[in-house]
This record gives sequence, C-alpha cells and structure tokens, in this order.
Amino acid sequence: MDKLVEKKLFIVIFALALGVLCGITPIEVLAPVTIILVGLGIGALFISLLSPESFRFLYILYAVAFLLRVFTASLLYFIYSFSEWFEGFFMRDGLGYSINGWWIAQRWLVGIFPSSGEVVTTTGTIGPYDFWNAAVYYITGRSPLSILFINCLAGALTIIFVYLITSQLFNKKAARIASFLTAIWPSTFLWSTQNLKEPIVTLCVIVIIWAFVSMRNNRLGFLGLLLTFGAFIPLYNFRNIWAYMLVVAVALSLLLPNLKPIRWLIVILLISLAGSAVINAIESFGIVRLVRMYLLKDITLLTSDISIFEEIEYLRNVRTMASRSAFMRGAELSSLKGCLTFLPIGLFYTFFAPFPWQMGTTMQLFAFPESIAWYCMVPFLVRGMRLSFVKQWRQISVMIFFAGIVSVLLALIEGNVGTIFRHRCVLWPIIFIFASLGITKWRQDSKKRVNI
Repeated sequence: MDKLVEKKLFIVIFALALGVLCGITPIEVLAPVTIILVGLGIGALFISLLSPESFRFLYILYAVAFLLRVFTASLLYFIYSFSEWFEGFFMRDGLGYSINGWWIAQRWLVGIFPSSGEVVTTTGTIGPYDFWNAAVYYITGRSPLSILFINCLAGALTIIFVYLITSQLFNKKAARIASFLTAIWPSTFLWSTQNLKEPIVTLCVIVIIWAFVSMRNNRLGFLGLLLTFGAFIPLYNFRNIWAYMLVVAVALSLLLPNLKPIRWLIVILLISLAGSAVINAIESFGIVRLVRMYLLKDITLLTSDISIFEEIEYLRNVRTMASRSAFMRGAELSSLKGCLTFLPIGLFYTFFAPFPWQMGTTMQLFAFPESIAWYCMVPFLVRGMRLSFVKQWRQISVMIFFAGIVSVLLALIEGNVGTIFRHRCVLWPIIFIFASLGITKWRQDSKKRVNI
C-alpha cells in the first residue's frame, strides 16, 4: 500500500477512535482535558503574536508553569476529597463558590434564574464569582477540576504579560527574571490552583497595565484594545474595588507625570477640595452612602449614619472578630488622625506579614519560606524602583499609583494576616517587575567587580 494512503488511513482511523472516545467519555472528565489542551494553545498564540522573538524561552516557562499548576490543583483536589484537614485549609472559600455555583447551574437547567441578592446556602448571598462557577458547571457538568484548571491557566498567562511589561520597560534579562519569579512564587502559585478570584483578578490587572505601558510606548494595537476591554469586564465583576482603583491610577498616571512636582500638590489639593464639595452637596441624597456601602460590601451601612472613617473602623473590626491571625484588634480608625496614625503599622503588616516569629497557623507555616525570600528581595525592589523612577516615571507611574492605593486600602481595612496574605497577591507581579531590574543591575555590578 502506498505510504500516502497509509497516512491518510491512519488519520481517519485515529479521528474515528478519538470521536468515539470523546463520545463515551463523560463531559466532567473531557472538559478538564480540553482546558489543558486549549490552554497550551492559547499560550502559544499569545506569545507568537506579542513576543515572537522570545517564543522558545517564554513558551517553555509558560507550559511548565501551567502544567505544574494543573498537577498541583489535581493533587490537592483529590487529597481534599479524602481529607477533612485539606477541606479546611485549601478549599474553604472555594468550596462556598462551588456550592453556590452548582446550586445556580441546577436552576438554570430547569429555567429558573436566581438573582444576585438571593440567599442560597449557608455560605451567604451569591455574587458574580458564584455565577462564574455556575456558568462553568452549566457547560461542563459538576466538574470542579475545570474551574481549577481555568485558574491555573490565568496564573500561567500572567507570566506572559509580566514578561511583556518588563521587556518594554527595562530589558530581556529583567523580563526573564520577573516572569520566572511570577511562575514559581509560592503564594501566587498556590492561589492559582484554587477556586478563588485572585488568579483571574491578578491577570486582568496585569493585562490592563500592559496595555497602558504599550500605549505609552506607542505599541498598543487592536489586539491590545480587545484584551483590555476583555480584562476589565471580569475585573469589575469579581473585584470591583480594584477596577475602580485601577481607573484612578490610570487617570493619575495620565495627568500627574506631565506636571512639574510642585504642581502635583496643587492638583491633588484642588481634587481634594472639589471632591469634598461634591460629597457635601449630594450627601443629603444618600448617594455617597450607597457608593460607600457598595465599595465596603456591607448592607448595614445603608441605614447607619456614620462617617467614612467609622465605616472603615467597623469593617476592620468585623474582619478581625473570627480570625485567629487578626492583628491590632480594636485599633482606633474612626477619625482621619486615627487612620493616619495606624497607616504605617497597617502598611508594615500588609507588606511583611506573616512574620517568621508568628508561625502559629498552618498557612503561616507554609508562608515561612516565601517570607524569607521576600525579605531578601526587598533591597532589589528598592533599587529597581529608584532606577526606574529616574528614567521611566511616565511608563511606571500607573503601577506605582495602583500599588500605592491598593496597599493603603489593605492596610486600613484588612484586619487579619491570612486575608492580607491572599489579597496582596495582586501586588506581587508589580513587585517582581521592579525587583527584576534591581537584580539585573546587581548582577551587572558583580560581574564588573570580578573583572576588575
């Protein structure tokens, strides 16, 4: 038989066998496998379109990081299925999203469409991320691995965009370091294997920052605009306050870097005065209270007559009540002076907790190696920020403003180390970008000293 005919016959038989296999394989099993294959293809597509000259390095890093996350997610999921300890440690919030998502999906299948304010289980009210779980379950059946693998994909895709940002701002060497840190950093790796908002939220933030940096360098094309729009939708729905803060950061980075430093104070002062006037003008209509309630996620604030600082204090106290890793319980934040006094302590905890001498919980014990690595990275971060401030302030300003606003919010509102440890993951890619420049310069200086 002719070799060409043999090849065609083999392809036909293989296609038929694959079709039969897909036909008899349950969708709950087939969907996760499909996500893995599609994920490998999406990474190759993005890299070939956005950074073809770095395809070999970046795709190998991306594929290995993605598959390692998939393996870890699968392992933890199956261990969790047989262990109560893992249920409490790894799947606490993710389990609630999964329960609510399956509840919603079952009602969709029979034509019932629950509203976002309806209480469905003991986990509380349903929100956008519960509906996201429902949408996945509606397509794949009850396949928790599908949701976990999508988050693994989000964590791996973040590596690509961190590389793109760093290579545009600094150089390829720094980009390799930043992307490698993003791929292996323990906490970001762990969260991307769980059914949590953080992996998708972090990816969306980094995509929008990449688009802004590309726009500053006149490299933003149609694909960039499309990705930006696509990233803002889940960011707004899953973590709307970060979306607001990113919009503010983009606005400030467009306005302030074009002004002389002395005019910054004037602009900020005018904005503050105008904001105060507007707030005072419409306070009586209850609009500000409605917005603050929406941002601070507490329905009781609609009916209470307290100031924004008292609201911050109340929210922080709520978050410290049932937490074993709470810190500074009962801190006085009901006034501007109280918030400013507490802010340095809150920022210190935001960036450096959990501390090595406070390893009292399982999560803190797991965080110990990361804490040591982070403390060692701080000098490189400081050096990288100092160098980039001098030459590339206009390009990096959006990251500085966003990281600064998020850090202040976490410092004032989050009252326990565990929540800070998780929510600050949105800052890690930005930290890696600046630290990579510091590490690159340090290595260059080391080589020069050796050659002297």
